[in-house]
This record gives sequence, structure tokens and C-alpha cells, in this order.
Amino acid sequence: MIIIFLGYVSEYQLRVITAFYFLLTLFCLYLIIKYERKLSFLLWTLIILIFPIIGSLIYLSKYFILKSRAQ
Repeated sequence: MIIIFLGYVSEYQLRVITAFYFLLTLFCLYLIIKYERKLSFLLWTLIILIFPIIGSLIYLSKYFILKSRAQ
């Protein structure tokens, strides 16, 4: 068992959180590769690699807001 500042976290919960973390990061990197160009591509990639969770959530927010405005 691992103790984290939020409380007691089991090994299973830690595995689920880690899987979510990697899938979120990979999904955002996929979207960046597919839709961003040049400088925007470089900046978003750096942001997500330096701040994976916060950067991914910000990019997903930006992506879905722009996607909904385009429709």
C-alpha cells in the first residue's frame, strides 16, 4: 500500500491513476500531432511534456471549445 497526501491509496487505484495519466497524455499528444502546426505544435508538445496533467486538460479544453465553435 502507498500513502499519498490525499489519503490511503491501494495498489490497484495507483495503477488506474497511472494508466489514466498515460492515456490522457498520449491522447493529447495524438491530437497535437494531428491538428497543430509549426510553432503551436512545438509549444503544446513542450507544455504537455513539462506539465502532463494540467497541460493535457488545458489542451483538451482548448480543442473542444474551438471544435464546438467551428460547428
